[in-house]
Amino acid sequence: MLAILGQITLPNWDALLTKDKKDAVVRIISFGLPKLRSVGDVAVDWNVVTGSGFFIDKNGKIITNSHVVRNGRVIAVILPGPSATNFKELVDRLYFAEVIYDDPDNDIAVLKVTGENFKTLRLSSRDSLSQGEPVAALGYPGTSYHDNQLKVMFGFVASDKGANPISLNMSVNPGNSGGTGFG
Repeated sequence: MLAILGQITLPNWDALLTKDKKDAVVRIISFGLPKLRSVGDVAVDWNVVTGSGFFIDKNGKIITNSHVVRNGRVIAVILPGPSATNFKELVDRLYFAEVIYDDPDNDIAVLKVTGENFKTLRLSSRDSLSQGEPVAALGYPGTSYHDNQLKVMFGFVASDKGANPISLNMSVNPGNSGGTGFG
């Protein structure tokens, strides 16, 4: 990235965020145990958490945040695609996952779905980030079960690469948790 007289040259996001990279990012819906909303009330809270994740190998391993799946009893993973206009379109992209690693202290979890030949992303080192560098975050913000559109948010690295965690100055909403970023 170049900073010339206060102007920043931004990367060519269309070239960086190829279809293969976007296809590696998934939507996660974690269903916890139902609980009553109040004593004597028959309505239940299904304890649903939505988030994002991404494949790290072609055989179905996905990284996400621990808080997305920690209390999940049933974890659904939805592959990228258009918003579901009918049930069959959604079911064709639906997988059920198991948690194979969970580290709540570092808020990271690894899921596994059955399948193969998934599009993947590589993890990179924090050493490759610099304060002020432009970044893009990919995920599925929002809580509507019908909106399965991948969203891209743009911002900059706000903290030094030695900070833990590294801060970004972009809007991240519920549902983005566990998604990926590019810089």
